[in-house]
Amino acid sequence: GPTCVCEMAAQVVAAGPPPQDGREVFAAAVRAVFSRWTLLRLAVDQGWSDGDGSAQAGALVETVVAMLLAEKKIYQDEVEDVLFDALESKFNAVAEDGSVEEVSTVVLRLRTECAAGDFATAYDIIAKAEGGTNTTTVAAQCVGQADASDDDDDDD
Repeated sequence: GPTCVCEMAAQVVAAGPPPQDGREVFAAAVRAVFSRWTLLRLAVDQGWSDGDGSAQAGALVETVVAMLLAEKKIYQDEVEDVLFDALESKFNAVAEDGSVEEVSTVVLRLRTECAAGDFATAYDIIAKAEGGTNTTTVAAQCVGQADASDDDDDDD
């Protein structure tokens, strides 16, 4: 039946969202993934959209973030559908470069890892998106804070 087809396709399935305290980092990492997505950047920069491209790109990111923070299982093809639809309807773009699948895989992996309390990939992606200049220290501090969980009164 259809089940074995799905299994053969090795779908990435994220069972649940990150815990409350990990959501900010997770959301920032997802935004960072989108900010580095070449096709979406091109679409915005080249003005492929009918309206305000950066606003539409931002709205797409927030849709995906909200979707990934929902309390349910999410399948990779659900994320892909949202991305394909948005590209087509908002940017008149068809992604045939495999980037939609790539973005979907990465954000679902982030969801799974962050849900398990593993933020290494998330910090890495955020640091790369921000140019990696002064972000390594921030990431290191955040990781340090996460480890020293008995001492979180100096968060801000």
